[in-house]
Amino acid sequence: MAIDTSLLFTILDLHTSYQSKRPAKTAPSHKLHLTCNSLRNTTISVDNDTVYYEVVTRFWHPDLTKIFRLDKESREMILIAEIKGVQDKGKGKDYQGVWVRFGDHLDPESDEGWMHENQFVNYDDAGIGGSFLASEGAEYKWRVNDGSMELVNPNDTKAALGSLHPHDRHFYVGRMSKHAVLDIQVDIVNGGQKDKKVAESFDKVIASYLLVERKRRMAKLRLKLERA
Repeated sequence: MAIDTSLLFTILDLHTSYQSKRPAKTAPSHKLHLTCNSLRNTTISVDNDTVYYEVVTRFWHPDLTKIFRLDKESREMILIAEIKGVQDKGKGKDYQGVWVRFGDHLDPESDEGWMHENQFVNYDDAGIGGSFLASEGAEYKWRVNDGSMELVNPNDTKAALGSLHPHDRHFYVGRMSKHAVLDIQVDIVNGGQKDKKVAESFDKVIASYLLVERKRRMAKLRLKLERA
């Protein structure tokens, strides 16, 4: 039986056209839930706690925020970053700005490793977004899109690698009806605990979010005061 080659080529063309028009698959992501709206006291974790961070500011030391990561193997909370200077909010002649330091099992008694936030985050001119180096060869950028934070590759900003979905409250003023969620691609988080270098890289993603989001909130508050 003869085969109609023109019909065969038509079918192949239709199949190729369909494949090219299919939407690209969305990269899998981790949804990290923020239990509180505070940037000084909250937890950031996935549902099964394979990625789990605690952000803690003690009332007896309100100018120092500590970031702990849960070690999956030992079930120990490890101090991996500290942020200081957020309490002063730019007031006073002795104010030296916000400082940050990183390290696996940081020694709280040591005073080494501090760097100014501007050395860690290269803020945009507007000051409410900026790029940072998470690890060698892994640079990311936080930007504001439609009033919320997005994580992107600074060399390819078309597609977001992560995004913040803000919290909701009952009638806008009541108790929280939906927690905020950081939706981050799996290859950036990668389980958090399986590889030390990946975990330390993501530590910097968490710390950078806290710093950049603080700037965004302060800018939003200043705008409200100016309009009042």
